[in-house]
Amino acid sequence: MNARILSFRTLLVLALAALPGLHAGAPAPAAAPERHCARPMPAPVLAPEAGVANHTFKALSDHEATETALLDGNLSLTITHWGCQDLMLTFSVEGKALPDLTKDAPAGYREAAAQIRRLAALKARTGFNLEKTAAALEAAAKKPKGLAYIRPIVIPGAPMDRITVQGYSKGTLGPRLTFEFMRILPRKKHGVKKVKKPVHPASR
Repeated sequence: MNARILSFRTLLVLALAALPGLHAGAPAPAAAPERHCARPMPAPVLAPEAGVANHTFKALSDHEATETALLDGNLSLTITHWGCQDLMLTFSVEGKALPDLTKDAPAGYREAAAQIRRLAALKARTGFNLEKTAAALEAAAKKPKGLAYIRPIVIPGAPMDRITVQGYSKGTLGPRLTFEFMRILPRKKHGVKKVKKPVHPASR
């Protein structure tokens, strides 16, 4: 009888020890790290299709990523996903087909509008209204007086969305044009408990 009991207990201990996570000292499963950024986690803007070659997407953190592609016309595109309290998307296009736009802001705005329309045709998932953005840049280019690079332009219909443009004379493969989308995200309001001031007896 004792041998049977011992044998049963031994088998039971061995069976429990074989189950992962039940034996003493097994590490508890790691909890997912808490996100503190208001912006959503980055996701690819483009997908491999006609007009998009050598597409890559690399997540760097829960709010940063780098995306690259080769577009028709031998234009190199780099998309930088960043921002924590605001959503930022920076597009950098370069290639010999681009003119030197360093000193010609109106031409840079028109070229940025053309590249944004190209992205719309490629069904780029930016989260921004690309058609309205391109139209806003073209409208700004028609008023060249005082027009300058790196001046935020509000995207019509989206008061929290901005676009900036910058032209460069040289990149790795030729002249470079950068345009950057920004969405100002609502800030979380932390309630502050009001403390009642003590009333002085003499004032009662």
